Amino acid sequence: MRRNEELLERLHQSYHLGVVSNFTGNLERCLEELGVMRYFSVVADSGRVGITKPDPRLFQHALSWPGLVSKPAWMVGDNFESDIRPAAALGLSTAWLAPETEKSRETGIPTVRLQTLSDLAGVLDS
Repeated sequence: MRRNEELLERLHQSYHLGVVSNFTGNLERCLEELGVMRYFSVVADSGRVGITKPDPRLFQHALSWPGLVSKPAWMVGDNFESDIRPAAALGLSTAWLAPETEKSRETGIPTVRLQTLSDLAGVLDS
């Protein structure tokens, strides 16, 4: 997370950032301990919400967060089945963080493919 803190700071200036994660109920505390919670407007921790990815309701929970401007919205994830497919089904743009050797399972999904998380800034700026 530390290596991406500069990116989080930059994106936080222009976008609402959130985390949608299958976790154990203490994700916010973990993000606080890492010193990065301040960048996120919403944290959808499956352990607290009671819904796990790929259930689209976890994504909908995050998108309905009070005060969040959710359109257009992007999902950035490394798991095609749990992150990319359900987000795309909800109409979100998707950025799949995956090596070139890993093949997309569906035509037209993801919206973009990233080699590294730092590539996201260029995608969003275009």
